[in-house]
Amino acid sequence: MMPYLIFILCCFIVAPLLPSIPERVRRSVLVFMIGSMVMLAFYNLSGAEINDLSLLSFPDVGVDAFSFSAHPYARMAVFGFLFVGAIALLYGLQVAEPKEQAVSLIAVASAVGIGFSANFITLFIFWEVLTFSVAILIMLKQTSHAI
Repeated sequence: MMPYLIFILCCFIVAPLLPSIPERVRRSVLVFMIGSMVMLAFYNLSGAEINDLSLLSFPDVGVDAFSFSAHPYARMAVFGFLFVGAIALLYGLQVAEPKEQAVSLIAVASAVGIGFSANFITLFIFWEVLTFSVAILIMLKQTSHAI
């Protein structure tokens, strides 16, 4: 589970920095992120054991604020999120603006978080981040249909 959480954390750290860095560095960072997404997608298909993980656990109350687990359907969904997200970001290297690339990276990371969420708190948080990031992507296009 750790490689996926590191990927999610890296996306949330790198995405706000993308619009402000030079184009050559931004493209290099995005190519690295796309490569890591493809690698994680096929690592997911390899059948490697993915352990459950709980962060921010409150044993007195019996609540795990952030918990992640991998079941077969989650693995299929996460493969789809990572592989299609990598293809979309690869296409976006040529046609998307830096802000759109950054928000797309957050959307893919949120989708991976949704796929591996083990409780409703984690699912809700990542779902809301995904919802807002997609809404921001629509607003960034600045067409009459988006507004």
